[in-house]
Amino acid sequence: SNHTISAEFMKIPDTTPPSLTLPTINGINLDSPGATITINSGTLTFTVSASDESGISRMVVKVNGIVVVDKNNLDPTITLFEGTNTVEVTVYDTVGNYTTKSFKVISDTKPPFVIIPDIPQIVTTDTLTLKGTAFDNVTGLQSLTVNGNPVITTLEGNFETTVPLSAGANTIKIEAVDRVGNKYTQSFTVFYTPPQIKQSYIVVLKVGSPSITVNGTSKKIDSQGSKPIIKNGRTLLPIRTLIESLGGTVEWNAKEQKVTITLNGHSVILFIGKTYAYVDGNKRTLEVSPQIISGRTYIPLRFVSESLGMVVDYDSQSKTITIYCMP
Repeated sequence: SNHTISAEFMKIPDTTPPSLTLPTINGINLDSPGATITINSGTLTFTVSASDESGISRMVVKVNGIVVVDKNNLDPTITLFEGTNTVEVTVYDTVGNYTTKSFKVISDTKPPFVIIPDIPQIVTTDTLTLKGTAFDNVTGLQSLTVNGNPVITTLEGNFETTVPLSAGANTIKIEAVDRVGNKYTQSFTVFYTPPQIKQSYIVVLKVGSPSITVNGTSKKIDSQGSKPIIKNGRTLLPIRTLIESLGGTVEWNAKEQKVTITLNGHSVILFIGKTYAYVDGNKRTLEVSPQIISGRTYIPLRFVSESLGMVVDYDSQSKTITIYCMP
């Protein structure tokens, strides 16, 4: 015989939120509570896993509370702000149930800052002391080097280091690296000019002798065999060899019968037959005038020497003249 069976079926509503699994990036499991990753990029691409018995309809990603992704695929690329970003990932099933998880991303795309005020271009010492500040606002400073040598900074980022210099041009390279590998480099050139050591001289002459001795080395006053002479109680001498031996210069103006002598920042101008001279621009009186004898220009020795900052000593018994030039 035939039987009729009636049955009623009721669909149980889906109230279970979808499952959501965040990925592991750079060794950091983003599913872990409080997970934070640090990158040196302004964007992040990641893929999540999500499932639900009714299916996944969409995913929404917020960065610092702002929706940046709202779509139906699970591999978004998000744009980050410089610094710390809070990322919220929410997946929805087809009936509106959802699951939200979050993690943090520290984005550091900029190199550290290095500030060194007042870098000189020319120095006269064989070392250069650099003082400055190096810091990174996001991830912090990993290292600071000057010409490859590590430099320690204070907690505030201040540093001081001394760089040895060689004579001439010196290239100084500063490199700062933050904790995600962003690098700052700066190179500049410093010229080291060693101070010139001024030579001291002792010059010995003798009246009637054609020789001049400078710091123990003897040579002729000139090729003509000229000798110091005494006139009116004053010693006269062809002075070019003496002055040039001390690093000075002698210029002769035949038209004006003028001799210009320079040494150690001083100048003396004399005229043949004139009993006056100019010392550093000031007119002075001479007790005996310069003269031309046998074609050579004879100059008052003591007057010129003392006007140029030297000390003159005369031994009347041996007729020896000693000149001390101490720049």
